[in-house]
Amino acid sequence: MKVLTEAVAHQLRNIDGCQVTAYLLIPGFTFTGITGRTEKPPEAWSAEQVVEFMIAGMTKGDFYILCPDNAVTRETDEERIRWADDLIKNRPALSRWHPDFTDVFDRFMNGVAVLARLPSLARLAETAEGSYRGSREIGHERRSL
Repeated sequence: MKVLTEAVAHQLRNIDGCQVTAYLLIPGFTFTGITGRTEKPPEAWSAEQVVEFMIAGMTKGDFYILCPDNAVTRETDEERIRWADDLIKNRPALSRWHPDFTDVFDRFMNGVAVLARLPSLARLAETAEGSYRGSREIGHERRSL
């Protein structure tokens, strides 16, 4: 769905005068009642909360609308997304739930938690990562930091 929506948005923005666009909603734990359960779990957001968040994101022009829930923080969601490089690392799809990779994922998330408690190190790591990405975009080889 992500790649399809990205492609649609790309195509639409390249049409002169087009007044239609696409957005990608990435909802967190959302209670809809579709399962027959009548009581919303405390970790879930209601469908109405998700729609309000989505409309606010669309109004700001955000393409990726990463909707939170009451179970995890935005930072945790962002780090889970950073992990999602299965294609590059040739890991199985959704490897964080694969038995061969759950320990590796847990260590990854624990390392992120340590950095989050040390703001200056987190900023340094983020700056280094941004510099690395920038050097790759202009064709330079990766250098050790």
